[in-house]
Amino acid sequence: VTVDGKLLVGQIVEVLENKSVVQTIFDQKFSLPVRFGERAADALLVGGLSPKLTLIEKSVDVEEGAAAYSASREFPYGMAIGTVGAISGSSGDSLRKAVLNLSYQIDDLRELAILIQ
Repeated sequence: VTVDGKLLVGQIVEVLENKSVVQTIFDQKFSLPVRFGERAADALLVGGLSPKLTLIEKSVDVEEGAAAYSASREFPYGMAIGTVGAISGSSGDSLRKAVLNLSYQIDDLRELAILIQ
């Protein structure tokens, strides 16, 4: 499920006779392997009202504004998701996390596109 076929928003999780159920990145149970930045660093997108990039290794250079994109077999590789936002993690942590900035608000979504593989 995408915005304009360009931005990944979620996936169809159930198909019924007259409708389908879509799980979006705004669902707390949604997760997806992603990559970000020029060096394609790994992270795990964890859904929710404010989606986050988690499990970012401390040794990885993280720049706010770096593009985040899909890295899962379930989706087209490299499909845009958003950009890296504020980064958090204390000096004692081995992993960091970051806010995922989106170019849209959930309330603005009125029409979505379905990609069929």
